[in-house]
Amino acid sequence: MTSEWHIDTTPFGTTGRGEPVTRFDLVAPDGSGVALLDYGATVLEVRVPDRAGGLRNVALGHRDLGAYETNPEYLGVTVGRTAGRRPATPVDVGGTTVHLPANEGDGVHLHGGPVGFHRRLWNAEVRREPGQDGLAEVTFARVSDDGEDGYPGRLEVRVHVAWTERHELRIRTEGASDRTTLFAPTHHGTWNLEGAGAGPATEHELSVDADAYLALDDLGVATGEVRPVRGTPLDLRDGTPVATLVPGDGPLRGRRLDVAATGDGEAHAAAEFLRRTHGLDAAFVLPPTESGVLRPVATLHAPRSGITMTVITDEPALQAYTGSFLGRDVPGTHGTPHVPYGGVALEPQRFPGPAFHDHPFGAVLVHGEGYRSENVFRFGKD
Repeated sequence: MTSEWHIDTTPFGTTGRGEPVTRFDLVAPDGSGVALLDYGATVLEVRVPDRAGGLRNVALGHRDLGAYETNPEYLGVTVGRTAGRRPATPVDVGGTTVHLPANEGDGVHLHGGPVGFHRRLWNAEVRREPGQDGLAEVTFARVSDDGEDGYPGRLEVRVHVAWTERHELRIRTEGASDRTTLFAPTHHGTWNLEGAGAGPATEHELSVDADAYLALDDLGVATGEVRPVRGTPLDLRDGTPVATLVPGDGPLRGRRLDVAATGDGEAHAAAEFLRRTHGLDAAFVLPPTESGVLRPVATLHAPRSGITMTVITDEPALQAYTGSFLGRDVPGTHGTPHVPYGGVALEPQRFPGPAFHDHPFGAVLVHGEGYRSENVFRFGKD
């Protein structure tokens, strides 16, 4: 440990296009901190104190740059221009017919398209000197040109990523376009609070302060229908072990899915929703807040390490995903491959998909209005 804040920069390989990638380590006096990449404006590691006083990296990431150049898991990246799934069919955006390309299955545009923000090199700048205001910060910036991945308008984006003395990962995103376009980014962090590589995160306890979720069609695209969570397996307001939300063997596995056999209409629908997504993969409708006002919306707790993460945001929705499709044979930062259900993603965002384009919380960014949002991931221990 050191008595001063410091930021270290080291090479992290070269992309297939010949671009050198840099790793930034933001380290607090107690040794906690984050590692960032200018490729994908990515959070590579987050090191936080556990109950015993040691430090654990709780963010899932890849060991090598080559894995980030594919990265179908989107581990730790900035997702854009839009998060979530939408049909790859023509849609009107500000009077322009936009046809976004498919990059998942049969006709689905996922997380910004075939390249998106996560497979591009960003400009990076240390925006504050270490020690100022009890934090260190790096700003990632890029211009998404008109037509990039099918989106209209020249979009200027800035993502400010900071680590604070309060063990907070703070991510502030700003954007402005010269034409009306679609813009609804998110941070796709995936968390195992026992430590990356500690195995399935099914013993974690998850709570989400939401009284509704967004229904999906057979392609996983939001239909525009908002359904209540009360009395269903998707009511996570009082918290539950992640294991109760995912299928499989074990004393808790799939317990909430069993409601499908005996529950009423809404309970049955929610349980079938969980079965179809092989565990939790849902956009929750968060309590309303004034523009720019942050409020806590979710907590994730690991009983063995004692680490708790609180998600604080000004966004209207939270995508919660229990990692059912993790497990590619690629080493993580811990040296071995990630396993199915090996982490939980909690992604604050706008309401996804074209069904919500006319909604105040939808993805349409009107020319001249600008976009600004902030997400905080605060870590503590019991």
